[in-house]
Amino acid sequence: YSIDGGGTYLDVIQTSMSRAQGANVYPWTTPCINSTTVRVRVTVSDGTLFAQDPSAANFEIDCRRPTVTIVVPADSLTEVPLPTSIAITFSEPMVRPETWSAVEIGPAVSGTNPQWSAGDTVLTILHNDFALCTQYTIVVNTTARDTSNPGNTLSPLFRWSFSTVCPPISV
Repeated sequence: YSIDGGGTYLDVIQTSMSRAQGANVYPWTTPCINSTTVRVRVTVSDGTLFAQDPSAANFEIDCRRPTVTIVVPADSLTEVPLPTSIAITFSEPMVRPETWSAVEIGPAVSGTNPQWSAGDTVLTILHNDFALCTQYTIVVNTTARDTSNPGNTLSPLFRWSFSTVCPPISV
C-alpha cells in the first residue's frame, strides 16, 4: 500500500501466495496509520503473465482516537455562575447521537439541549440553571465516537468537575 497517493508503494502486505485459478479473496487487516492519501495496488502473476491494479483514488485511514481538548467550565473551577453552559471541544469531528448519549452530568440538570458547532468538534450543552453551591462532575464515556468509518471511540473516558457559586453569608 501507499500513503503518498500512489507515488511509492513501499509497504508490501503479502509477498507471495498460491491460489486456485478463478476468483479469490484476500483478507487484509488495515494498518493503523493516519493518512488521507492511501492507495492500494494489487499485483498478480501466474509465473508467465504479470498485472497490477492500483486503486483509482486516494482514501483515508484514521487510526487516531478522539480526545477532549477543552472544557467549559474548566476543571476544578469554583464560583461558576448558575446559567453557565457546558462546552466540550473534541480533537476531531464526532458522531452527534453517540457522543451526546456518552455524556453524563451529575447531579443531573434539567432542560438539557445539545448544540453542535465548529464542524461537530464542539458540543455545547444548554440547560436550566445549575443549583447553588453544588459540585458537578461531567463524564464523557468511551462510547463517544468520531466520524471516521467505522469510527474510533474516545479513549480514555474524560471526567472533570467544577462547583457553582454559593450564596453570600450574611452576619
